Amino acid sequence: MKALSVDVKIRYSGLRADDHRLNMHDGSTSLLGFSQALAISTHAFLNQDLIVYSTALRGAELEIKGARQGSLIFDLEQIPIILVHSLQL
Repeated sequence: MKALSVDVKIRYSGLRADDHRLNMHDGSTSLLGFSQALAISTHAFLNQDLIVYSTALRGAELEIKGARQGSLIFDLEQIPIILVHSLQL
């Protein structure tokens, strides 16, 4: 069994984000959409199976850290991704 970790940074810029603000609805919708896309693509990569709902993700756990102080930069950690199939990386 192998574990794989991928770090992703999401950065918002322009308009209010440059002032360290973000419309709550727009920001939360953006994070939700990114989370769903990441879960679906991670599941497809690990299980070679297409899912429609991100809640059907199997074989991995996606987590988010809080925003860095004074910024709108979020660090996402994808841990652990347990590789179910033997992959040639």
